[in-house]
Amino acid sequence: MGVLRKIVGRDIGASAWSILAFGVYMIVVGSIYCYDPNIILVSSGFDATHEIWIRLLGMVLCIFGCYYVVFAVTETRIFFWMSIFGRLSVPFFNAGFVMAGLVPAAFMLLAVNDVIGAVWTAAAMWWENRNKRNTDQPLPATSAANMS
Repeated sequence: MGVLRKIVGRDIGASAWSILAFGVYMIVVGSIYCYDPNIILVSSGFDATHEIWIRLLGMVLCIFGCYYVVFAVTETRIFFWMSIFGRLSVPFFNAGFVMAGLVPAAFMLLAVNDVIGAVWTAAAMWWENRNKRNTDQPLPATSAANMS
């Protein structure tokens, strides 16, 4: 928290922390998929693979994770709302893949972290709105200069 305050120049709200945590999670998982996807696949009950596609997914997760981190530290609340809807859609997509017979039922477990993250963000945003935390303020003008 102290390190983040030095980087950003201010404290961030609870909803931003939830987005930051999810972004870091995405970077970690994406990095594992890039380096050795079978660590996650085999431990989750899937067959090992040497296809490039799972590594490309890892790359995309890392890139999106970086977006989450940037949107968290800048408290871009419209992104927070959109991420809630996006993450809550994951179990529906996964269920469709399972019902189509494309993946085993265990694939549904991959949606758990998305749902937990979305609920955390939604609850934090509700709490902030209830307590009238004004997080829509722009970054101080000096913050951008301190980044270079």
